Amino acid sequence: MARGRHRRTEPDFLTSIVLLLGRTMWLLVSWPIRALFGRRSAVLDQQYYREHWEIIAHDLLSEDQQHMKQAILDADKLFDHAMRAQNLPGSTFADRLRAGQRRMSAETYQMIWEGHKLRNQVAHEVGYSVTKAESEAAARSFRRGLQALGAL
Repeated sequence: MARGRHRRTEPDFLTSIVLLLGRTMWLLVSWPIRALFGRRSAVLDQQYYREHWEIIAHDLLSEDQQHMKQAILDADKLFDHAMRAQNLPGSTFADRLRAGQRRMSAETYQMIWEGHKLRNQVAHEVGYSVTKAESEAAARSFRRGLQALGAL
């Protein structure tokens, strides 16, 4: 092989340093821009949530088990809908709730978690009876969560 015709395939030291500095600068510049203009929370249609909440409130007025259970299930679904509309990441309710934890007080977060656990009992345990106080407490927690997300 003739001298001078051999091509280097690896970058030399100086080129590596320049590339490293370029990548570092790109990260330093792009990170704040992504933080400012990245995934934004959507503005929620409050009328939609108010209309659905009225149905839940009506079910809570009943002493009937089915209506109280349905109110818990619907309140949980409505809150999950709001979390999805706010573009909170996660494949489950619990994942989205954890992702939205900074948007609400610790007390509200815990209340919603308790309400969701009650929802799971209602949905998955055969013959589970819910009391009026339990259903009202769960609904209050989901309402506070909806308010924290800007849905109500």
